[in-house]
Amino acid sequence: MKKIFCIFIVSILIYSIHAQDSHAYVENQLIIWLEPGVDAYEFAANSAQSIRPKELLGEHWNVWLFEFTDEIRQRTAIQRTARMNALASNNDVRSVQNNHTNIALRITYPNDPLWIYQWAVGVIGEAWCIATGGFTASGSEIVIAVVDNGFDLNHEDIRFSSHGWNAQNQTDDIPIDYPFPPPHGTHVAGIAGAIGNNNIGITGVNWNVTILPVSISFLDRHLMEEVAVIRAYHHIYSLRRLYNETNGQSGAFIVATNSSFGIDRANAFRFRDWCEMYNKLGQVGILNVAATANANWDVDIVGDIPTTCPSPFLISVTNTTFWDTKVRWYRWLGRCCLGC
Repeated sequence: MKKIFCIFIVSILIYSIHAQDSHAYVENQLIIWLEPGVDAYEFAANSAQSIRPKELLGEHWNVWLFEFTDEIRQRTAIQRTARMNALASNNDVRSVQNNHTNIALRITYPNDPLWIYQWAVGVIGEAWCIATGGFTASGSEIVIAVVDNGFDLNHEDIRFSSHGWNAQNQTDDIPIDYPFPPPHGTHVAGIAGAIGNNNIGITGVNWNVTILPVSISFLDRHLMEEVAVIRAYHHIYSLRRLYNETNGQSGAFIVATNSSFGIDRANAFRFRDWCEMYNKLGQVGILNVAATANANWDVDIVGDIPTTCPSPFLISVTNTTFWDTKVRWYRWLGRCCLGC
């Protein structure tokens, strides 16, 4: 698993400074974004503001760090603002700003009481300073489809979609399937989207997301047929396609799917339809995730379905330890009960 870290992009203003900057900055420096082709040294030599180039920050953007050369520098904030405005008024300049300091990571952690025990979430928690889920700009719910088994639709910490479907009997009757098989669908849904920062239970990778439960219910996993998989994914595809065609008036804005079932040691060449489904889903805007077997073998050598499907819209995942390394023990219960 690759750790996700926040990438901070410094936005440089493209208009003149009209007010004093109250944020901390390096006293003797300015960041100046010059127009393309403007030579920084010639610009400094022709400037009346006593500056010199110190460092080229962005070659393709022609952004430079300048420093003042006079002894007075900026004795008062008013003087500094006046000099910055004078520089910004030059036609060779796109923007002028201070070199701000005290920039800190803005990582937000939820108040859910059990999240501290979710070591896997802690590994990717840095991404929460970028986003925690929510709605689209037009107000549509962001939906994750979980193709699995055993959903507790009344769970207090998960927001399930009304578009849920049972691919086995092709109805909207979603069985909870207690006591067997285990409620694996609820488990996976919680990892993906348990409501965050609500003082209840755990938190999902997404704090505010809707889970679309698609059940392929069966008591014996060996009785499952591939047609149920195709039905399940086609239902998801149809909802997203309808959303696209109606500009969000119908259907569902499904952005991703997850499945934790499959066929061990299988050759993707023999499952072309299964693999092609991921391409079709990707064409309407859906990214797919699939878990491989809980086993100590290399699926690139022995094979696996669906995690070896050659689709650019499929992300294959495996089990890892607390130390973010591959689990090396031999298969415990394999991928039983949809990936226990």
